Amino acid sequence: MKYEISGRRLSPEDMSFYAAVNKRQGLTPTGELLEVLGDNGEHIATKAVFTGTFTAHGAIRDCGDHYIAAQYSRYDRIDKDTMRVTKDVPDR
Repeated sequence: MKYEISGRRLSPEDMSFYAAVNKRQGLTPTGELLEVLGDNGEHIATKAVFTGTFTAHGAIRDCGDHYIAAQYSRYDRIDKDTMRVTKDVPDR
C-alpha cells in the first residue's frame, strides 16, 4: 500500500460534516486528502486528514513532519517529504 497527496481538497460542506461527526473524538479535518493506492497502483480509497491527539480507526492524522494512518491492526507512519511508509509504529 502507498499514499499520494490528492490534488483535491474537502469542500466547505464536507469540512463542516467531518468536524461535526468527529467533534466528540477531538479530531478536526485539515481539508487535505490522501489517495490510498495498492501495490500495483490501483486506487483503493481517498481519505481525509485530521489533527488531534490520537488516530481514529481508518483515519489519517497529521503529525507535523509525518502522517499516521490507522489500519485494522496497526498504525503506519507516512513521511511527508518522501511519502515512504513505515508499518507497525506507535500512534504518536
